Amino acid sequence: MKMRRLACDLLFGWLFLASSMPARGDGGSLRLSETTGGYRITAFTSPTPFRVGWVDISVLVQDAASGQAMLEAQVTVRMAQRGQPGLECQATTEAATNKLLHAAQFELSTPGRWEMEVEVDGSHGNAVVRCELEVAEHLPRWLEIWPWISWPALAIALFGIHQVLTRRLSHASPRRDPNASSKRG
Repeated sequence: MKMRRLACDLLFGWLFLASSMPARGDGGSLRLSETTGGYRITAFTSPTPFRVGWVDISVLVQDAASGQAMLEAQVTVRMAQRGQPGLECQATTEAATNKLLHAAQFELSTPGRWEMEVEVDGSHGNAVVRCELEVAEHLPRWLEIWPWISWPALAIALFGIHQVLTRRLSHASPRRDPNASSKRG
C-alpha cells in the first residue's frame, strides 16, 4: 500500500510542478484594474513571476456602466524602463486566445522596474492607465525545460514501483500445488 501511495504522490507531484511552469497566453496575474473615461480597464501579465524574455500582456476593456466587453476598442500597450527606449505594441483580439481580451507580446531585455501603460481608444474616447511592474531575471535554461527532461525519469520510477508491487502481490498470493488437482480425483 505504501508503494502505491508513493507512485501516486510521484505522479501527481510531477504533474503539479509541470503545470505550474510559466506559460504564455491570455490571462496570468492581475496587474491593474481601473475605471477611467467610461472604461473598466483590466490588465493581466504572463508569465508569473514576470521575467525577462517573451511576455504576454492581456487587456480586458469593458464599458464601466454595463460591464460589457468592448471588443471594438483600439488598445495600445507600452512598456518602458527609465532611461531606455520604450516598446509599443497594438493589443488585438486576434492575438488573444480568449477573444474577450486584447493581447500583446513583448520581449523584455533587462530586469528591473518597468512602467506599463495601456491606452484605450473607443466609443468613450481616449483613456490611459499606468502601473509599475518588477521584471525578474530570466530563468536558467534548465529550469525552463526540466519537465521535458524529467518525464523519462518519472516513467522509469513508476515502472520500478510497478515491478515492486507486482512481486509483492505474487509472493503474497497462495501458491498452488501442481499435484493438488490430481489428488482430488
